[in-house]
Amino acid sequence: MNYRAASLTIFPLSFIGLLSLERLSTYLVGLSPSSTFLWQASLELRALFRDLSNKFDLITGHSLLLQALMLFGCVVIICLTTQVRRWSAFSFLANHVTLLVAGVATMLAANFKVASSGITDAAGSMIWSSAEPSMTWLQLTVLATGILSCIWCHYLVVSHARADQARQRALLDKLQC
Repeated sequence: MNYRAASLTIFPLSFIGLLSLERLSTYLVGLSPSSTFLWQASLELRALFRDLSNKFDLITGHSLLLQALMLFGCVVIICLTTQVRRWSAFSFLANHVTLLVAGVATMLAANFKVASSGITDAAGSMIWSSAEPSMTWLQLTVLATGILSCIWCHYLVVSHARADQARQRALLDKLQC
C-alpha cells in the first residue's frame, strides 16, 4: 500500500475505530457500571453516534459479535480497495461517504431539524435549525478531520488524474513522432 492510499484511508478507518470504541465502551459500562471513566467515555462517544449506534443495534439484533464482524468487514473492504488499480476513486468514495455519515450523525445527535417556510417550495426554502446549537469537542474534531481528509483526498485525486493525463500525453507524443 503506497502512502497516498494509506493517507486516504485514515479518516474512514478512524471513524470506524471510534464507532467500535463506542460499542466497546457501552458493553464495558454494562460490565462495570461504577467506573466513572467508562461512563464519561461512553457518554462522549454516544453523543457522536447516538442514532447511528441505535440503528446499528437494531440491524444486528443487539449482537456485539455481529457488530464487531460488520465493522471488521468494513475495515477489510476499505483496506482491500487501496490495493486495486483504481484505488483513488474507491478512496474518494469511502472518504466522502464517511464524511456524509459523520455529518448526518452529528446533526442527528445535536437535534437538528429541517424546517420549511412553505408547502409548495419546500426544496428552495429549507433551513437547518437546532434547539441546542452547540456541539461537543469530539463532534467538532470528527467533522474538522473529515473536511481536512476530503480536501486532501481532492488534492490527491486531482494530482493523480493530472499525472495520468501527462503520461497519456507523453505516450501520444511518442506515437505521433
